[in-house]
Amino acid sequence: MQAPNNHHSARNPGQRVRRPRAARACDYCRQKKYKCDESYPCSYCKGRGVECVYKGQDMSKLRVTPDYVRKLEAQVKELSSRIEAYGIAGASSIGGKPTGTNSGTSTLDHEPTQPGINHGDPAMRSSTSPWETGQQEVSGVNSHTRGVEFYGSSSSVALLSHIQRTGDEPEGDVSSLLSTLHNPAFSPAEPQTARESRREIDYPDTSNWFPQCRGFLEAFFTTIHYVHPILDKHIFLQRCESLWSGNEADGQQFSSFTALYFSVLSLGALVGTRSDEPIDGIDNMQWSRKFFEKAKACCNQIGMVTDLEMTQCYFILAKVCQNELHPHLSYMYIGLAIRTALAMGINREPGTNSKKSADLRKAESRTWW
Repeated sequence: MQAPNNHHSARNPGQRVRRPRAARACDYCRQKKYKCDESYPCSYCKGRGVECVYKGQDMSKLRVTPDYVRKLEAQVKELSSRIEAYGIAGASSIGGKPTGTNSGTSTLDHEPTQPGINHGDPAMRSSTSPWETGQQEVSGVNSHTRGVEFYGSSSSVALLSHIQRTGDEPEGDVSSLLSTLHNPAFSPAEPQTARESRREIDYPDTSNWFPQCRGFLEAFFTTIHYVHPILDKHIFLQRCESLWSGNEADGQQFSSFTALYFSVLSLGALVGTRSDEPIDGIDNMQWSRKFFEKAKACCNQIGMVTDLEMTQCYFILAKVCQNELHPHLSYMYIGLAIRTALAMGINREPGTNSKKSADLRKAESRTWW
C-alpha cells in the first residue's frame, strides 16, 4: 500500500526557507510590515541605516549583534583616550600657570585649557572668551550711585560686556562699563526737591494734580497701554476727573491712587509726542522726572501698602526707569511690584468663598498676566 503524500515533511530544495514569525518586532519593521529577526539592530534597520527602536520592550532580553557590541567597544575606547588626553593637558597647564591673580580675579575665573589650542593666539580669544566659559554675569559698583549692580546672562548689559571682551579693544573694568551706561540726568532728586514734593503732597489742592497735563494720560493710553494693558482706561480717567474737580476722596488724603496717578503721568510724558509749546514752559522730559519724584514721594509716605494700585504703580515706575535707561532701578521697582502682587495673592485663583467682585478679579488677572 502506497504511503500518503505528506507535503509538510518534504520541501522543494529550491524553495526559500521562511523565517518564523517574530514574537517582538522593532518599530520600523512594524511600520513596514517586515518580519523582524528580533536582533539589535535588526537586519532590516542595519541594511537601511535606520535607528532600530523597540518601543515598550525590555532591552535586556534583546539579542544584541556582535557588530553592534564591537562598535560600542570602539566608541568607549575613543572616549577614554580623549578623557586621558584632556587630563594630561590640564595637568601640564596648571603646572605652567602662575599661582597669583591679577585685577582681583580669582583662580576660579581662569579659562579651561583645551589640548592643541594656543590660548595666547589673538585669533582664538573670541572662542575662549568669558562669555562662553560661564562668566556671563556682570557685577560691579556704579561710580555714580555707589551701589553694587548685578546683571544676569540674558541682560543687555551682559551682551555689551561680551561684545567689549571679544572686540579689538582691551578688556576693561566692569565698573567702568556700568558707569558709562548710567544715565546721570535721571538720578534721585536732591534733598530740597524731595522736600518740595513731599510738601505739595502733604497739603494737596486742585492745582497740585496738574489738570493741564491730562494730555500725558492720553499719551499713555494711546501708546504703552497697548503693550501693558493693566489699567482700565474708563475707570482710571473717571477717578482722574474726580481728582481734578476736588470730589475724589483721594484728593483729600494720601493714597496709593495718587502714587499711581503720578506714575502714569510720568510715563505718559516720557513716551508721548513732544508738543511745539511746552506746558508751563517745561518740556516733557522735565515733567516726566517731576512726576516720577512725586510718585516716589507718595510711595515713601504711605509705606508698604499691599493693594492693586500700589502694584500697578511700582510696575509703571519700573517702565519709567527702563525708558530712562536705568535698568538697575527698573529691576528693583519690578521686584517691588512682584512682591506686592504675591503678598496679595493675585497670582492664585480665588477660592470658592472669595468675596471679591468680578471686576476686581478681572483687574487682578489683567495686572498679573
